Amino acid sequence: MRIAEAEVIAYALPLKEPYVTVRGTLVEREMVLLRVRTDEGVVGLGEAVPLSLRGGETLSRVRRSLLRVARRLARLDIAAMTEAEPLNAAIDAVIDVTAGRRLPAPAKAAVETAIFDLAGRIAGTPLWRMLRGDAAPALRCNATLAAGSPLELAAEAVRWRERGFETFKLKLGIGDDAKRARAVRDAIGPDARLRVDANGAWST
Repeated sequence: MRIAEAEVIAYALPLKEPYVTVRGTLVEREMVLLRVRTDEGVVGLGEAVPLSLRGGETLSRVRRSLLRVARRLARLDIAAMTEAEPLNAAIDAVIDVTAGRRLPAPAKAAVETAIFDLAGRIAGTPLWRMLRGDAAPALRCNATLAAGSPLELAAEAVRWRERGFETFKLKLGIGDDAKRARAVRDAIGPDARLRVDANGAWST
């Protein structure tokens, strides 16, 4: 079995509301999808999520890196993934494709995820089990509160709370932080978890 095709697809998802932090504003989330397909039609997916707003790699550099890696992925022999230990074969494939290459971290993540996803699909087993996990409990996501006045943040927090969220991440560093944090805490109650993220705006 071989990888017959590796596609690199850049795309963007518009945000319902702007995501505002001390480092800037996002109105869409730009990503790059890496899709690998074997000569038998099995597909593995990986995703690169660069964030230049936080000083990370740009979308264009990540995409160029993945296009170069795609040429190396194409025709890669992955027959060992059909054997008893697909995890070992997946690790070997990741090393084979990425060794000696200066890939941005988001591009490496996309390659690793696509290959591991492919190995799990070939083996017919969930990736968490292939990675020898004992279980796959649901991951509880936090609600992010990005911008607005204390009153607006409190109202937004209540809306998320009513939808079942119990953990909140409050973006700070762009106003009266103590007042904003107090408004959210009062709105969500004493039992909810509240995280704060100033994106490096605070001094030591």
